[in-house]
Amino acid sequence: MFVHITAGFGDVGFNGYWTLEIFVVQPLIIYPGVEVCLIYFHHIDGDYATYQSGKYQNNNGIQPSKLYQDFKQKV
Repeated sequence: MFVHITAGFGDVGFNGYWTLEIFVVQPLIIYPGVEVCLIYFHHIDGDYATYQSGKYQNNNGIQPSKLYQDFKQKV
């Protein structure tokens, strides 16, 4: 089982659901109580830029990828 390990940081000001990406290459049994990932929360000190993208802000439930929006031509 591969748990997505190259994800970026959660953005300050993001409001919505995060997605945990898991990929299994062969049948696998996961027993109750077995930890499969870890999330760290950090205290923010000093100046920082708040989250500006609206692509996933305030998402609700399961979301399809919106990667295509990064390639839209701006008119």
